[in-house]
Amino acid sequence: MEKIINKRNIFIAVLIGVLIVGTIWFYFYKDNDTMLIIDDADEDILSSEENNSEITPTEKEQSHQIMVHIVGQVKNPGVAILTEGERLIDALDKLGGPLEEADLERVNLSQKLRDEEKIYIPKIGEEIIDSDNNTSTNSSQEQDDGKININTADQSQLKTLPGIGDALSNRIIEYRETHGEFKSIEEIKEVERIGEKVFNELKEKIKI
Repeated sequence: MEKIINKRNIFIAVLIGVLIVGTIWFYFYKDNDTMLIIDDADEDILSSEENNSEITPTEKEQSHQIMVHIVGQVKNPGVAILTEGERLIDALDKLGGPLEEADLERVNLSQKLRDEEKIYIPKIGEEIIDSDNNTSTNSSQEQDDGKININTADQSQLKTLPGIGDALSNRIIEYRETHGEFKSIEEIKEVERIGEKVFNELKEKIKI
């Protein structure tokens, strides 16, 4: 009788052990499956983020590109592809630089360029005639309608405006380089020492 009881106890103990091992194995296997699923999801997310990071810089770069047409006394006249904010001197460098005959005193090499702009580099001693079929120098471009473009005018052009001397012309250029192009002619009043009185003298003679 005691042997039967001992065998039964052993059987029960073995059965309990099997159940415990089976339970542990079941939960461990289930957790591994969950981890694998999560890992796969993480890989998809990382892959998506990597793809986005590869696309974004290109899109940003394209959105800030401008194309400027440079003609006249330049080694390789044509269209220069630039980044927004670059200047005339950068465009000339991309096109091989100016020719020896180029009159660089008549252009503003520090001028910030705009998309679709066309600039003519004159020859030394050349007389520029402004016409519908000929793009002239910056000076004639700025004054073709009698008004000065405060976004592109250099210091000498700004000084032709009433009440604008060396100091104020420098402030206008500094403001433009710091804040970007003027969005309206009224914005020029944000320049130090240009108040309502000076603006009233300027407003009929300036444009953007």
